[in-house]
Amino acid sequence: MGTKPRVRLLQVVSTVIVAASTTGIVAAAQTPGISPDRAAALALNDLRVTPTGVRLSHAGREITFAAEELIVQPRRGPEWRWRLVHAGRDGGAALNGLGSICSTPRLASAGLVVYDRGPMIEQYVVKSTGVEQQFVIPRRLELGGEDLLIDGAVMCTAEFSRTGRGWSWSDPAGTVTLGTVSVFDAHGTSIPATMAVDGATTRIRVDGEALDRASFPVIVDPEIGSNDFRISDMGVDGSTASSANTPVVAYSSVQNEYLVVWAGADSGNSEIFGQRIDATTGAQVGSNDFAISSQTAPNSPAIAYSSVQNEYLVVWRGDGGSQNEVFGQRIDAVLGVEVGSDDFLISDAAGFTSFPAVAYGATEDEYLVVWFGQDDTGTLNIQDTEVFGQLIDAATGADVGPNDFRISDLGPDIDIGYNNAALFPEVAYNSTNNEFLVVWFGNDDVLPAIDGDVEVFGQRIDATNGAELGSNDFRISNMGPDDLTKQAVLPAVTYNPTDDEYLVVWQGEVDTGVFVDGEVEIHGQRLAGATGAEIGADDFRISDMGPDGTADAIAFRPSVVHAPAHGEYLVTWYGDDGTAPLVVGEREIFGQRLDAATGAEIGHNDFRISDMGPDGDAAFGVDPLGFGEAASAAYNTTTGEYLVVWPADDDTGALVEGEVEIYGQRLMAGDCPWFNLHRSLGGTYGEPSLTGDGTLIGGDPIALTLSNVLEATSAALVVGFVELNAPFKGGVLVPDFNAGGFIVFGLPTFGGTLTVGGTWPTGIPSGFATLYQYWITDGAGPAGFSASNGLSGTTP
Repeated sequence: MGTKPRVRLLQVVSTVIVAASTTGIVAAAQTPGISPDRAAALALNDLRVTPTGVRLSHAGREITFAAEELIVQPRRGPEWRWRLVHAGRDGGAALNGLGSICSTPRLASAGLVVYDRGPMIEQYVVKSTGVEQQFVIPRRLELGGEDLLIDGAVMCTAEFSRTGRGWSWSDPAGTVTLGTVSVFDAHGTSIPATMAVDGATTRIRVDGEALDRASFPVIVDPEIGSNDFRISDMGVDGSTASSANTPVVAYSSVQNEYLVVWAGADSGNSEIFGQRIDATTGAQVGSNDFAISSQTAPNSPAIAYSSVQNEYLVVWRGDGGSQNEVFGQRIDAVLGVEVGSDDFLISDAAGFTSFPAVAYGATEDEYLVVWFGQDDTGTLNIQDTEVFGQLIDAATGADVGPNDFRISDLGPDIDIGYNNAALFPEVAYNSTNNEFLVVWFGNDDVLPAIDGDVEVFGQRIDATNGAELGSNDFRISNMGPDDLTKQAVLPAVTYNPTDDEYLVVWQGEVDTGVFVDGEVEIHGQRLAGATGAEIGADDFRISDMGPDGTADAIAFRPSVVHAPAHGEYLVTWYGDDGTAPLVVGEREIFGQRLDAATGAEIGHNDFRISDMGPDGDAAFGVDPLGFGEAASAAYNTTTGEYLVVWPADDDTGALVEGEVEIYGQRLMAGDCPWFNLHRSLGGTYGEPSLTGDGTLIGGDPIALTLSNVLEATSAALVVGFVELNAPFKGGVLVPDFNAGGFIVFGLPTFGGTLTVGGTWPTGIPSGFATLYQYWITDGAGPAGFSASNGLSGTTP
């Protein structure tokens, strides 16, 4: 049968037709001795019979099996509906005995939902990551050699587009993707087939003559899953004995895949682990959580991708015997297997090394690995802490040029400890000028700075030989007066080849304007690619965590990535916002898009990316171990998406408090008029979902669709123009209807959905935002109401 593709929602991947036995499938589902995966699926999903069909409840999604259609509503992302409309000859009658397409589903056994359709059985097998859809054709069909058509209708108001491997429906919160079709008979013989999708319909065409020669039965087999997805599986679910931390991610443009790596403990085995991720679907590829290192408790991994070699270089801090050193491993992007020397040594320090970073330079086909540590080379004392680097040949992994060359020169040499230390370097490659920029934070005593005044510094490095370029250790940040109280730490850097600029971002404190002591936000500085000179606003503020003038809401550990096709940067950080429904101490991942040409903020301000645990509970969230860990992001040049990854403590399924795993979120790059403001309130069927459709250009149609709500009740649509975010009926009222807004009462929900639409008026200025939220009469809500997420629509 071959390898079956993974399919998820917000990812729906390749449709596969394979031969199988109907009785075998049912028997396997009923067998008491089930596999661990099957046991996990039954534990994580709640299947219940409803008056209209069957409903599946999962922490990441709600799926309704109704007589007319399948409705999938992820916790984040667009609602996606599918229904069968025809199975038979092209333009002819349906399969003999198929009967009505409308068929009431039944719960055939634990984890198996079945629609009986005569000559074809439509069934859904529940899995831990979603559901697997199967159309079982048990015997040869009477097609007379004509092609078999299986037609479906898709209902999804998100933006539709063709991707490199199929099709996608996208909104700001996530993407639904559908892959192409593959067909095999019972002996694994390929059968010609095609698949066409236009956003509202799907059509699978299977070659009739080849199908006549095939061995039956046959299964049409896609799989459906969810977003805000879990990547790592360290140890046994329900135990805090194993954990994952410090994830990083890189993108392979050749494979259209990501490689996510992290440090973790898997049932007592502490190593660097990795997972390949399909960049079109978000599905895991290859071996699950494969070990990359072979050492004792390595940590702090970093990763870069070589487009010439189609390989990754993973580096980390590991046990080198008498002290820690930097090690590396090349990984083949095609198979995910190790290439070259195992755990090869990169640094050669007399003292310690720590927190390496790496970037790839395509012109020389070399990597630059940087780290901070202590060495006794040249005039250095063994207790001097500086930034060092090593060029690595991407084809061989061999050292190139000077060994462990020194990059930073903070303070006088022979300075003991951290009095003038250079710490936590990051590096980016400049493809226009064939050079690297290394940034770090530290304290220098060169005037006007004083000893203990921590700021961000940088050094340009020639990619051909590792020589320093331009000003030595030039200062980038200027946080407040030069004293010991206002500091800039933990920088990140990316390069923008379109405008020949770098963007450096960091976590910092200032004492100007509305800020108070201890109030930490994310700041940034644009630098000219050819000189390193500052461009634009000085130390401009990026994050806005909580109200100004308080140190309770703060932003930590930024990362930054450039999206060349969209002319923007994405800056991410983990933050403590404290704005309802979040509470102080509840840390999540946030993001901000910036115009790459100007640095100006674009899109929604400080948009939330992660949803760890229930809102309002500080026990679950990002960086639960307090390591100060960052999110990491990569840009997908094929489909124009980002993948953001982070470590977190979640309450999904069998996980318990204190159990830390790696999670990911796919994000669309570029503008979208609709934005999910979250803050929904659960009712009978969980959290209702509100989505918007339309360009918000004057004269174009607009539609608001409410789904996943109690049937045959009433809803009120609240419309406003500013956010209120006030506590109300056990939830959060998002739009402020008193500030020029209004409420429409008595809207019927009938079958559990509601769509209202019209034409967007002309003359609305660009950047004008309208906010929407539904409140639904629902006895299962805390005060007799459930509520949808808030939704904003902004005119382009």
